[in-house]
Amino acid sequence: MVSLDSTNYSIWKIRIEDYLCSKDLLDPILYKERPTGVDEKAWTTLNRKAIASIRQYVSLSVLQHVANETNAFEMWKKLESMYERNNAMGKASLIRKLVKLQYKDGDSIVVYMNEFQGVVNQLAGMKMKLEDELQALLLLSSLPDSWDTLVVSLSNSAPDGKMTMEMVKASLLNEEARRKESGYPSQAEANVIPESSRGRSKSRNPHYREKSRGIVDPNPEREILFAIIVRSRVTLRDSAERRKEICPGREKIKMRIPSRSQKRRTLQPWHLVMMICLLSVIMDY
Repeated sequence: MVSLDSTNYSIWKIRIEDYLCSKDLLDPILYKERPTGVDEKAWTTLNRKAIASIRQYVSLSVLQHVANETNAFEMWKKLESMYERNNAMGKASLIRKLVKLQYKDGDSIVVYMNEFQGVVNQLAGMKMKLEDELQALLLLSSLPDSWDTLVVSLSNSAPDGKMTMEMVKASLLNEEARRKESGYPSQAEANVIPESSRGRSKSRNPHYREKSRGIVDPNPEREILFAIIVRSRVTLRDSAERRKEICPGREKIKMRIPSRSQKRRTLQPWHLVMMICLLSVIMDY
């Protein structure tokens, strides 16, 4: 048995009424005064049992509001006034919730239909009953595009063009079973990235090559330039290390940083290194 809180009054009301009826305790919440022909002592006992049964199935936060009640009828009305939203705002909120419900591929159709029916039942508890055909159309309109074939088929096969909730629910359950048997991918499975496609794709680099597979770079000049750059870096590093070994106490010479125009006209040391490396590569070939 579910306990009453601030969100489930419509469902709780139905279940607690059924429970009280099964225990012959329904009269105390229907009649404020003792009915004619009922013994006073028996009525007091029924009233007390009804109060105990109701308090047993309310949450602690709700119990604070009815802890001192001694009349089952008054306690029932108090809970009704607190949680049964029969005003226009409550109805508008539920209608908005019902219209915004959307089924997602991969979710359980049973769970979704239960959620849909729960909102419809709450509206019925507010004395706002939706016609069966309207419920069926709202349920179909909440399905994604992947269910369009089923929607069209149901629309064409409806007797006298009138949908029923029984017909729609049976069709949805059958369609879900068919999709599971045929291996229709769920939403969660569709979002999973295959293992082979993870990481950076090698095809993004047009000059990628695998020597183990014998794939030759179509641009050999690029390989020559790469070798020149590598040799230049090695030569510069080795030269700097030799200077440190020969003159460990030598102070660093402060050089004036040339301007941008001077850089263009002045021959830099690395230019000479590049030329030497280029000549060595050409001679090797």
